[in-house]
Amino acid sequence: MKFSALKFSVAGLSLLALSSVHAQSTQSGIVRFTGNISPVTCIVNLGSRDQKIDFGIVPPNDRGFTSGGGAVGNVALPAHQRTITIRLDGCSTPGANNQPTTATVRFDGPIRNGRINTSNATADIQLLENNSTTAIWDLSGPSAPVNLQSGTNTLNYIARYYVAAVPLASGEANAEATFTMNYQ
Repeated sequence: MKFSALKFSVAGLSLLALSSVHAQSTQSGIVRFTGNISPVTCIVNLGSRDQKIDFGIVPPNDRGFTSGGGAVGNVALPAHQRTITIRLDGCSTPGANNQPTTATVRFDGPIRNGRINTSNATADIQLLENNSTTAIWDLSGPSAPVNLQSGTNTLNYIARYYVAAVPLASGEANAEATFTMNYQ
């Protein structure tokens, strides 16, 4: 009987050893947790979270850019500028129960000289406040504060091509940027 029990014990240990070798070859993955603990009740609308801004075809001449795009700093004409809209839903009454009264947006991405670097070495994307004249300075800081209202708030910003080098090269000028809402 002892011999038989010993045989089963050795067989069981062998199977256990083989199963642990097999377990080592299993695949693994990563779970990324994101979130933010904040007293703010504003929620970025789902339609604002993942946007595609299509500039279309912008001619690299006086029909597309100031001064024909022939100098660094020339920008796309108003017809070729696009609006970025960020809608905040469900905002609480500003100031009530220590709720924030203003919001700013911080844009981030591949930055070149304070603008969003595109796949075209001669063109960047410049972001402007809603007034279409004030650049969001260097993208190293947030936009100007916007006063919040109870309920839905709509924040608009302007995007346009900016000549980063001359001659302005034809071709794709694509980029991605993320944004983060900050409440004060």
